[in-house]
Amino acid sequence: MTGMLGAQQGQFGRATLFRNADPIADHAHPHLHLLFKVEGNDRGLSVDGEQALLRNNNALLIGPWQRHADLREFCDSSIILALYLPIDEVRAHSRRTPRPLPCNALFGRTAKVQQLIDEVVGLLGGSESVRRGERFSEAIGELVEESLLVSAHTCEALERTSDYRIRKAMKHFDEQPCLHHDFRQVARNVGLSRSRFFEQFKRSVGIAPTMYVDGLVVERAIALLVDSDCRIDEISASLGFAAQSSFSRFFKERVGFSPTALRHAALLRLPAVG
Repeated sequence: MTGMLGAQQGQFGRATLFRNADPIADHAHPHLHLLFKVEGNDRGLSVDGEQALLRNNNALLIGPWQRHADLREFCDSSIILALYLPIDEVRAHSRRTPRPLPCNALFGRTAKVQQLIDEVVGLLGGSESVRRGERFSEAIGELVEESLLVSAHTCEALERTSDYRIRKAMKHFDEQPCLHHDFRQVARNVGLSRSRFFEQFKRSVGIAPTMYVDGLVVERAIALLVDSDCRIDEISASLGFAAQSSFSRFFKERVGFSPTALRHAALLRLPAVG
């Protein structure tokens, strides 16, 4: 069974608490991503081809645009706390975060990390007034800082690609997040053949341009679901889907819950962490 148990949107990023027994498909997104198992069975994931098992005593940190997916054989019912954190906000508001920022690490929970997980879960599942409170933002910020400090020694730096042609293509995709792009034309516009463009994009970013675009589409969909009054079928069409059912399936496979569940979670804007 899959279900949304709590969700919150703020300048700190996005926090979701959900029960999931269905495998989430291979995907990537622009955030620093923290995953904590709260209850239920251990959950297996693949991150950049490496397997990780999410347990009660550890946590998983995934860097921006790192491809990851659930392992079907380790995908029984579990409750997951997932944080999606904009890199710029983490840098701007975190006073103790390591420089460079860490990425891609399975790390053990300290007593402090566990205490903050319990607090965030309690607040996230609380009333709207509780989630509006200043302590929710503070608790998220403290959990992020503590997690990054614990995991820092196992991680590499997060570096933006230095290839100006790939940066140009990324800017084009960022400005036009939709499902169908003419990758041959994009490659031609940056002075590469299609095959060379795919090769260089993956070398520079770590994922194929198709997965990069998919991640942008998911994030644009989330923004429209949370911040606009657009109907879901209108959002679907604006992102290049021929049918709302295709959009809903695409979204759930990559996020773990449906667009309708997200919209009904009544996400709120909160002040910045820090």
